[in-house]
Amino acid sequence: MFASKLGITLKNAEMLKQALKQVAINEDVVVQKNNEYGIHYNIKFLLKTEVGESLILAAWIVQVKLSPD
Repeated sequence: MFASKLGITLKNAEMLKQALKQVAINEDVVVQKNNEYGIHYNIKFLLKTEVGESLILAAWIVQVKLSPD
């Protein structure tokens, strides 16, 4: 999908990485939930390239260390 809609492949994946970093720094990130696995975040943004544009949904988890019982 990234290749056909945006022209992003493994050879130029740095473009996607940089876009994700910039959006995470400059836009509002949504906390989806907080559970035993950590804090779940996501963000949606429109990515435009020379090939096209697409809505991107990025999600990640930041693990939280649990205190020993």
